[in-house]
Amino acid sequence: IKIQIGAKLTKEYLKMINKTKDSKNKFTSIFSDVKGRISERRIAALYKMGIISKDSYKKFRPNKIITRAEFLKLIIHATNKNFSVGDLNIKFKDVKADSWYSKYVAYASNNKLVKGYPDNTFKPEGLVTKAEALQMIFNAFKVKPNDNLPFQYKDISETSWQKNIVNTSICLGIVKEPKNGKFFPDTIITRENAATLVFEVMKVITDRAPK
Repeated sequence: IKIQIGAKLTKEYLKMINKTKDSKNKFTSIFSDVKGRISERRIAALYKMGIISKDSYKKFRPNKIITRAEFLKLIIHATNKNFSVGDLNIKFKDVKADSWYSKYVAYASNNKLVKGYPDNTFKPEGLVTKAEALQMIFNAFKVKPNDNLPFQYKDISETSWQKNIVNTSICLGIVKEPKNGKFFPDTIITRENAATLVFEVMKVITDRAPK
């Protein structure tokens, strides 16, 4: 099944993702609250690439809910580490120019990674659902959803905007196909969930890169 992905990773990112595939390479996380988790290698790799950072307590806080602004920062660093905003033109009335996330929101808006809400807000402190996270990832990594995939889940309607994005994510291996017939697209994601999704799409791109 052909699925188009327009984004390319830097040589640094490709090299690091490839290293994670070899079990001989140790990816011990510096985060004490991530050690022993299934996501440890993924999070350690993202840290080594400079995509995520530690707090003053050297904690990652994997179970903490991630905000829209935080998730936006994550995917922008994963796709364009040295991004430049240029003119800081803030289009959303709830994003102040002096906020830490203003440059990320401006960049995302200028590059059509996010649209915001009908009332001209971005809701930077708002939470992110699984389906919304995948939508933002698809926009950032330029993944074109395939509308001819056969998957169908009890909690996603045939006409929902979520359908093609979820089906394409499963086909690519970014997320696993659920066994109970439900995807739970409206589940709020954590920092660990977010890091895992970003790592997995980077892995898909790495696998597709010319050797």
